Amino acid sequence: MTTSSAKSALTPDTPSGLLSGSRIFLTGGRGFIGSHLVARFIDRRNAVTVFDNGRRDALSYSGLDGNADLRSIKGDV
Repeated sequence: MTTSSAKSALTPDTPSGLLSGSRIFLTGGRGFIGSHLVARFIDRRNAVTVFDNGRRDALSYSGLDGNADLRSIKGDV
């Protein structure tokens, strides 16, 4: 049983991965982990909407705040 083809499609280094050109809604995207996910999704040419209360704003330090593919909504659930 070989899983190399399935594994290669899921590698994080693949520039055109499974979520390329999609619209993504991410809760908690301004925190430490979320900001790294946002960066990865934008690198893969996705439009990302982030919903976060903004208490931990690591996304502002990433340099992505002015990106045209990023939309941020401040709120709390």
